[in-house]
Amino acid sequence: MALIVELRQTLTETGLDNGAHTIAWHLAEHHQTVVSPATIWRHLNTAGLITPQPKKRPKASYIRFQADQPNEMWQSDFTHRKLSSPTSIAIPASACT
Repeated sequence: MALIVELRQTLTETGLDNGAHTIAWHLAEHHQTVVSPATIWRHLNTAGLITPQPKKRPKASYIRFQADQPNEMWQSDFTHRKLSSPTSIAIPASACT
């Protein structure tokens, strides 16, 4: 755990990315120690080095895509393709297969 905290501080001081995946890479490449990013995150959290971040969007805020009656709501799926001229066209997804 001390090596994880030391690596975190060293990476922070040098201005490099100091996340769990980066620390895992440094441990594997320079110290021949394989530790999962989840374990590294737990050690950093225990040491108080993780700043909690709230979830970006609560699941309750999503509006469900549904209709009360049949044929009340329609959805289209298009793929945009660029032509040799500066214009672009929309192709229905069923035509792309």
